[in-house]
Amino acid sequence: MEVAMVETDAKKPRELTNDERHAAEAAFRGEPLNPTWSEKARIVYARISSAVKKRQDEKEKALLQLV
Repeated sequence: MEVAMVETDAKKPRELTNDERHAAEAAFRGEPLNPTWSEKARIVYARISSAVKKRQDEKEKALLQLV
């Protein structure tokens, strides 16, 4: 089983907490943010959601250029 890791402020990797893991999974699936998650989990969600949206926007832009 692969363990999810995140960099801490000191740049040393650590395992994700349970709610951080759930937040990451939800962000990749496009599911809504759960307000009961910790602040760090909400940050994980926001960063992944932002990256996913940016990637989708880039793909759409590339497809429009082909037309």
